[in-house]
Amino acid sequence: MTDAEYDPFGEQAVSSELAGVMPVEFVAFHSQNHVAYLEYAHFELGGEAAEVVVEDVFTFLLKV
Repeated sequence: MTDAEYDPFGEQAVSSELAGVMPVEFVAFHSQNHVAYLEYAHFELGGEAAEVVVEDVFTFLLKV
């Protein structure tokens, strides 16, 4: 995906299968902040690197 094709609203932030397994607080945090994190990461890193970094951040936050 190139920066020109980037659409933060194009995908659901948390899949419905995972939403039932994860803590409600995390799902709410993820839903409210995922787009902002992605936009900032795309601004700083661009391309697929931003998506990988944001997913890693949210995975880390879920674990801790």
